[in-house]
Amino acid sequence: MSKLTHKLYYAIIVVSFLIPAFFFMYLFMVARVSGAELSTVLAEEPLLVMMMLVTGITVLWGYLLYYVKDEERFKNGRAGHLLFFMIVSQIFMGNIFLVVLAMITRMKLPYAKETTYLKKSDIFISMLLIVLSGFSGYVLLRTAL
Repeated sequence: MSKLTHKLYYAIIVVSFLIPAFFFMYLFMVARVSGAELSTVLAEEPLLVMMMLVTGITVLWGYLLYYVKDEERFKNGRAGHLLFFMIVSQIFMGNIFLVVLAMITRMKLPYAKETTYLKKSDIFISMLLIVLSGFSGYVLLRTAL
């Protein structure tokens, strides 16, 4: 794997862990500025609760990608398949930045000699995250309109 691909792969992981950190800093700032407790702010703004779910899903994708071994980081390996599912999930949630970053990383991943497939647990977790992403994207859309 080239240095650029390696950096892009770890950039996805870092960004997926930083997005929730920035969101919670924003959430605490909103609570502080309004002079209310965090629970009151969350009760008044259902959109923030859904955004919390979205950031949790993003963290889980970063966790899944972090534990892919170096030997499985190929386009036709475990990392390539997980990145494809992550792209679908992030499209549902409207996270364009991570979609573009994951697409570029997936394009830069090299091909392995043999195709490896995802484990059943990886498929189950990926599908669960995609369903949660679809649900949260739908609720975000309905709440925002």
